[in-house]
Amino acid sequence: MSFPVEYLDVSGIDEPDTRVGLDALLAMDPSVLRLAADHFSSVARNLDTACATGEPAVGELARGWSATTPRNGIDRLMCTGRLTAALLLGQSRAIDSVCLIVERAVSDARQDVLLARARLARETPAPLTHLLGALVGTGGHLADEVQKARILTDLQHALAGRTATVEAAVQGLRSALAGDPTLGPDGLRAGPTALLPPDPVMNPAHRADVHNRALLAADLHGTDPVRMEFAMSIVQSLRGAGDRAGTAQLVVYDSAAFNGQGRAGISVGDLTTATNVAVVIPGIANSPSAMAGGLQLAGDLRDEAGRQAPTATTAVVAWYGYDIPMSWSKDPSPQLGTEVRDTVAAGSAVSAMTGAPVLAADLTAIKAMSQASLRTTVLGFSMGSTTVSEAAQYPVPVDSIVLMGSPGAGWDTNAATGYRAVGADDVYVLSYDQDPVTLSITDQLASDISGFEQPFGPDPATQVFGGNHIAAATNVPLVAGTGLVANLKRVFGDPAHHSMANYMQGAALAAEGAIVVGHKSAVPTKRGR
Repeated sequence: MSFPVEYLDVSGIDEPDTRVGLDALLAMDPSVLRLAADHFSSVARNLDTACATGEPAVGELARGWSATTPRNGIDRLMCTGRLTAALLLGQSRAIDSVCLIVERAVSDARQDVLLARARLARETPAPLTHLLGALVGTGGHLADEVQKARILTDLQHALAGRTATVEAAVQGLRSALAGDPTLGPDGLRAGPTALLPPDPVMNPAHRADVHNRALLAADLHGTDPVRMEFAMSIVQSLRGAGDRAGTAQLVVYDSAAFNGQGRAGISVGDLTTATNVAVVIPGIANSPSAMAGGLQLAGDLRDEAGRQAPTATTAVVAWYGYDIPMSWSKDPSPQLGTEVRDTVAAGSAVSAMTGAPVLAADLTAIKAMSQASLRTTVLGFSMGSTTVSEAAQYPVPVDSIVLMGSPGAGWDTNAATGYRAVGADDVYVLSYDQDPVTLSITDQLASDISGFEQPFGPDPATQVFGGNHIAAATNVPLVAGTGLVANLKRVFGDPAHHSMANYMQGAALAAEGAIVVGHKSAVPTKRGR
């Protein structure tokens, strides 16, 4: 009688791969983290020393100066210094704690390996195992293999435990580092109660530009061809903007956004020193991979603002930061099905609604990159105007909005008085009567496709909507002749009039420049439709 050999076959016994866990642990080097902790701690000590030196001045000011403003300013400076020092010191201690955990885990992992090796070395075949092996014909190695697998499994579990401990510590460190130590000092340079002028070098705009250019460089040297193509197009745009204004800042960059479209925002001019900032949002069939035209118009607006206010400085951000309908023709290698979705998205205000909170967040960030006295104007063209209108429902820090060639104001407002960001007096609308996108024919066509009764919301060009209606004529020659095509264009509009370039030149550009620099009386207005 013999045992079925297949019941004791050890060929299917898999030995756990312990190298994966071991290599991951041994690769952990906390030395860089320790350098950061030392730096944080050093800065915290310097801040504490500076505050200890400066705090007596608060009392001296109180005794020698009746005005409270200087005393409050110094007190705020000291308070910011103390809070920032405490935050940095806490982060330094958190980093040190994680470094100790990592070092202990690596040391324990080495001991685990040594112990496993010792156990494997002292394992000797058991006589009973050899007898059983002789009976079933396995050669007597079954127990040896089982025991070896058990030892390696124990090692694998031990290494997994060490790794889990480190991962938990790192997760805790992420929470500890969530506080931004630059917010307090930056706050001293921003807002209506700013104590200091903006730092010309280490300021939020500079940091955002450096951070985003690092992401761009990583894409250029990466292995994803789509991201590489996107990054190369942004490099070309930055060069063009820099050649135009001397300074170009990459304030928004995300190559992975919106199924390969990506998103970007480039400032033509220095946000740090600007006293006026305009943010321009394009409409459908645009893409951050083809920003040259938008940046050219941004430069034109900056030049016009400079002409009207030569003693002021203006920066204009070309913001291609939302999921732009019909961008696929210019996007790098759009994903399968994107063409259909992108085209359908042009038939309603859905993309504007989803893009509005993104724009609102970026506008808040741009404001933080600039001077306290900054005047901010947001201009949107076509679907970009609908996005601006939707974003104005948020309490964003802007002074005026301009809706150009708008198909509608979106679904969240019925009048210029309905915005949270600006009052009706700071809402400007520019619509050419020859532009079919601003006429009811577009709503009718889009409604048939999308099924929405008001696919883009109310028409901001109407008198009942309110706001200021800019009196400027189209820059495209009016259609001539008496034929059928000419008459149809007169009735239903001519698509040639619907372009961002047409809305940002001539009298329109002059009016927009006046709005950007705050010369409201220089903006010609008319009655709405």
